[in-house]
Amino acid sequence: MIPPSSVAKAACLTMVLSAVGLPAFAQDQAGGGTLSAALAYSMERGAIAGLGLNAPSLFGTGFDLSLRGNWDERGREISANLRSTDTFDLPGLNRPATLRFSLQNRLTEWEDDAFSTSRTGASVGVEFALGTRAAARTDVFIYDDRIYDVDATTSAFIAAEAGTRVSSGLAFGWAYDTTDNPTAPREGLSLDAELRLALWGDDARWSALGLSAAYHLPVGQDGTVRVGAIGGLADGWDGGALRITERAFLASDLPRGFAAGGIGPRDLATDTALGGERYAAFSLEYARDIGNVASADLRGHVFAEAGSVWQLQNTGGGVVDDSLSWRSSAGVALSIDTSLGLIELYAAHPIDYETYDETQSFGLSLRLDF
Repeated sequence: MIPPSSVAKAACLTMVLSAVGLPAFAQDQAGGGTLSAALAYSMERGAIAGLGLNAPSLFGTGFDLSLRGNWDERGREISANLRSTDTFDLPGLNRPATLRFSLQNRLTEWEDDAFSTSRTGASVGVEFALGTRAAARTDVFIYDDRIYDVDATTSAFIAAEAGTRVSSGLAFGWAYDTTDNPTAPREGLSLDAELRLALWGDDARWSALGLSAAYHLPVGQDGTVRVGAIGGLADGWDGGALRITERAFLASDLPRGFAAGGIGPRDLATDTALGGERYAAFSLEYARDIGNVASADLRGHVFAEAGSVWQLQNTGGGVVDDSLSWRSSAGVALSIDTSLGLIELYAAHPIDYETYDETQSFGLSLRLDF
């Protein structure tokens, strides 16, 4: 794989969104929901399609349903999450709390990776407010992770991890949000932190910490500067190595210009992304109102982003490069905030990259509220 050396060398992609159908069931008016769709173009994988659905209080049952799917010519990734919440008074804190119960399943099947993974899990926990802007949460979780259908042509690193492993433990989270708009904020600060500790059972013991932050600053009457960052680390305990289902990957939206899992440690013999135990990414973006289309606000964006995934306990004696190597990109985007939701189209150009990275020059996302 040789990433493009200039935007002119990138293949052009025209994406037309002619019709978007709403889900084939009715939601109660108090519940509402969100349907999201995305199209992207990768130099290595071609066109990539994604679809998501968030349905609060499905059929008025009190269970929230979340579905996600990504497809391309190589295969698919599908996840489902069914969650129930119930509010009660928390003694001693003089404020309401939320009891949360969640069931989840995630399946990945990529033909050229020559293996499949699945995660089935459950969690129960409590979330409670810390004033008007902050909230804390704690959960007990259990995951059943499988790596299966391992073909003889797959990476030896993955073949060594095949099988089923159960993780269970505690999760702690904290969030703070002062933004003015949850979909397209123009000012305010949002912070989130989560620590997961796999503590019980003989199958797996590990820790994982994730952090994210975004600050939006109004500039003039119509402009906004956004500074964002995410980062995290994971470690196996008692000398145990993390498996691919537990390691970190960066998604295709940060840094833009690279495919999901397109950067970081990779088995070059089989072109398999292995993920890493450390990750970080940063984004600087300027957005400005540039007009009005069909009574919808049109905004222009200019961005620069950087990120990296690194560190593996097992590198095959140095066969895999797991060093910290920053990738960067720059690009432009157009977004339209309609009465139905947000549509965004971007074009990004990788600046710093490794020769084996998977690039993604174009992307289109759509979010509809109903």
